[in-house]
Amino acid sequence: MDLPIEMVSGFQDIHQEYQTILAELKQKADSQDSKKRAQRYMRFHDQYADAFTQMPTTSKIDMLQILSTGNDEGSKLKGQKLLDKASEYISIMDGGFTEENVKKLRIYHKLIAKYNQT
Repeated sequence: MDLPIEMVSGFQDIHQEYQTILAELKQKADSQDSKKRAQRYMRFHDQYADAFTQMPTTSKIDMLQILSTGNDEGSKLKGQKLLDKASEYISIMDGGFTEENVKKLRIYHKLIAKYNQT
């Protein structure tokens, strides 16, 4: 049985940060003049929220650990951009370790490590 991520020790603050990023996306969607742009932001919001909800606890922890790299001094990849890369990384990781997935994981790892040193 998976524990809710809020109950996993040490991840409450990072989880709250994740929720803040989602709230910012929703707020961005609500503030758009164009209906099309608003729908685009809401698609991102829903995609990230749904993907996170469906992840097993270990993947949620990995996702939050990647997001925590955006808090470090000198980190250049933050917020929605980091969330996007972290989501893609975890999706690939959850897809198994095929030769193609391992290549993709290395690319994402290098990208995240390039902009966020930890």
